[in-house]
Amino acid sequence: MRGQILSVVILLLLGISGCRNTGALNANNTEFVLDKSKPSIVLLGRRHIGQNKTEQDYVSCIGEEITDRTQSVNVIPENQFINIMFPFFEKRTSPLNLQQFSQIVKKKAVKQKFEEVNLEYLVWIEGKTRKVDQFGGVSCAIGPGGGGCLGYTSWDEEANYQANIWNVKSLSLADNISTERSGTSYMPAIIVPIPLLANVKETACSDMARQIEQSLTF
Repeated sequence: MRGQILSVVILLLLGISGCRNTGALNANNTEFVLDKSKPSIVLLGRRHIGQNKTEQDYVSCIGEEITDRTQSVNVIPENQFINIMFPFFEKRTSPLNLQQFSQIVKKKAVKQKFEEVNLEYLVWIEGKTRKVDQFGGVSCAIGPGGGGCLGYTSWDEEANYQANIWNVKSLSLADNISTERSGTSYMPAIIVPIPLLANVKETACSDMARQIEQSLTF
């Protein structure tokens, strides 16, 4: 039992370590302030199908990257946009294609809210980062002389994402871009596990943000 407790504690510590090493993927809780002199864009994650839900932290990461890259555009946070537009962009009601989007934009309330935030582009992000293989193992135990872990494990990750950029004013597909990244993370353990992370999702985030920023024209 004590060994199991130690294992749980170590896993929690690893989770904390992972968060510290992936700070770019932490959701930005700062209240968004709209600059009405600038055009706006919004990034939304596709979450219509159970197993294919795009991670919210990935969408937030792209928004923060674009904000850092250019000061000429407002990037409306996903949750705030969904709240503003309720109920038109909830999971069950959000448009899956340009035809459905065109129908929603015809609604007076939607059109008015788009104009209020000066929305120029709506970007749908699809995809996910997956662990595809894992090798080795780490065991932890505690005894009279203390406790620790021993072993070695590694795992491969693949990040595959696609973005459809819709022009709100012309109701057309402005661009379709994608990014694919892969890498291997390692965790040797001699008393204390030491995670060496590939940061696949962060790399995919930076690449996607760069492509989206280059696709925007105002």
